Amino acid sequence: NFVVLAGPSGAGKGALVRTVLARNQELAAKIARPVLYTSRARRPGEQDGREYRFVSREKINAMLSHSQFMCFPVHGDAQALDLEEARTIAKRSGQTGFLELFYAAVPKFIEAMNGFKLSGLNIKTVFLSPLSRVDVNIALRENGYPAFVEAVTQLAALKLMRREQYWSCTRRPDGGVEGRVQGEVRVQERTIDLARIKTQADDTITALLAAEKFNYVFPCRDGEDSAYWGSSILFGDAARASADFAAVLNGQEPRYAERWSGVFPMRTLGIPPASGPK
Repeated sequence: NFVVLAGPSGAGKGALVRTVLARNQELAAKIARPVLYTSRARRPGEQDGREYRFVSREKINAMLSHSQFMCFPVHGDAQALDLEEARTIAKRSGQTGFLELFYAAVPKFIEAMNGFKLSGLNIKTVFLSPLSRVDVNIALRENGYPAFVEAVTQLAALKLMRREQYWSCTRRPDGGVEGRVQGEVRVQERTIDLARIKTQADDTITALLAAEKFNYVFPCRDGEDSAYWGSSILFGDAARASADFAAVLNGQEPRYAERWSGVFPMRTLGIPPASGPK
């Protein structure tokens, strides 16, 4: 199996992965992850070669001429995936390949992996959504699409700003707070990129439109900064998403996941289909 996780910025993808693997050591030992190249700045707690390989945009641009690499833009930055590394992982028996990927790049990845014609390759795609199917249906019915877009974009911007405040704390690699000084969390010097936050927030709707193309949609209102992820017992959407994600990584069917086919009535809304895995 190869599991691909995507979703809009701030949905809690990193928290979900950290939580599931930290609580399932046996499962974590079976997971193999190709490491993406990225031109974006390193975030607190990230290590070069673990979450990403942090390189210059020029280096990624140079990869464009090599078929071994799949390159794509992400909110003003550039990312690249070594397809040979992904193929090697997919060929290993007894392991599950896992990749957190920008949602618009998922179709290209599936096409590239299918091109290797690996026997028994089974790719499952998971979309982590800040809203449930019921949330979307009620909001569209009661408010209409333009108001829905405005509200979702504003909500995404607020969540991303809150995430920046969360990242301003000195944190361990697992996401926990490193230490406190006189009862207060140590704070790092960080410059909040408001233009980037706007770009990410504006992209949330486009990401949600692509969700219907994924095998599973995990509703998760608990973003990256939610206290639920650090609780000794998981609650709410964090608990359900974690249980479902562990199930998919183990090759099982998730219990709480949704499928979003037909959530957005494209013809009546007059909007084009979104990019997503086929």
